[in-house]
Amino acid sequence: MDETTVTLESGVLYDWMQTNTRRLIKTNRSYKCDCIIGGVSPDIGETVFIQTDKIDSQTVSMFIQELSENYSDYDNILILDNASFHVAQGTPDFPVPENIRLLYLPTYSPDFNPIERLWKYFKDEFIKNRFYENIYHLRNTVNDALYNLLNNQNTVKSICSTY
Repeated sequence: MDETTVTLESGVLYDWMQTNTRRLIKTNRSYKCDCIIGGVSPDIGETVFIQTDKIDSQTVSMFIQELSENYSDYDNILILDNASFHVAQGTPDFPVPENIRLLYLPTYSPDFNPIERLWKYFKDEFIKNRFYENIYHLRNTVNDALYNLLNNQNTVKSICSTY
């Protein structure tokens, strides 16, 4: 489980073009963003996402509760980094359901989390090198991209299962 944000200023990735030519890419200098909390089961390629306006302990707790309800027949292990809103989970303010076990990564090692590769693929494939008129255009693009990932378990599996 992890979070990512995408901004209206999507960033420029590499591109193929003729030698000694430049490609102009329109950008939006706004830092408005869309936040995504996601989880992946790398062995089967199944994903779960929520889009939100902000990421804090409350939204992470809401995601964990929803995950617990949707996968109530399973014992679930969530791999987390040590972000403050992750560490707050399991405290009296943010109890963790019985069928969820939190496994924290060592400090400064977020790349051990399988979803990090999925976030890179998501941004490179669907977000970067594009112009977004406004936050609604960005959110629609993000929603379409997440839907694409939800329906392509083999792609997700190939990206995340090398862990």
